[in-house]
Amino acid sequence: MGKGRRPAPLQGNTMELYTTHALSGQREMCLTRRGTGVGLVTPVTKPTRAELLVAIQGSREALEWKIESVAVKCSLLQAGLRKVSDRVHITEGSISEIRMEVDTLRRQMAEVTSRAGTLEDRVNDTEGRSHSNNIRLIGFPERAEESSVEAFVEHWV
Repeated sequence: MGKGRRPAPLQGNTMELYTTHALSGQREMCLTRRGTGVGLVTPVTKPTRAELLVAIQGSREALEWKIESVAVKCSLLQAGLRKVSDRVHITEGSISEIRMEVDTLRRQMAEVTSRAGTLEDRVNDTEGRSHSNNIRLIGFPERAEESSVEAFVEHWV
């Protein structure tokens, strides 16, 4: 490496060191930036071809490592997304089954309510008849007794 140059970072964070070369008059200058601050402008010598190749290879390896890291993270996210998708699918199926059951129960509830109303009417009718101590004869046509109920019952018995 030339005089005044820092070694290129190896694998890892390539954002650590940026070097910009500029010609100032007859002299080449180097502006170095680390992190968010800007370093001093220092005179440097022109890098050799081998140094450039090493720097390019280091940057390439760092980029490959980062790309591989992103690919691994993407595959982990895809696996997690598949799990969530499977859970959502199962939950949707369960919700559909529950809706069908609720609809069935609503229909049954309406039927039971209607039947309870009919039975309540029958109970009220039976209670009313028992209070008046009347006898109810079933199986005879309406108005079969004609004018005298007592004569009809005597004749029938």
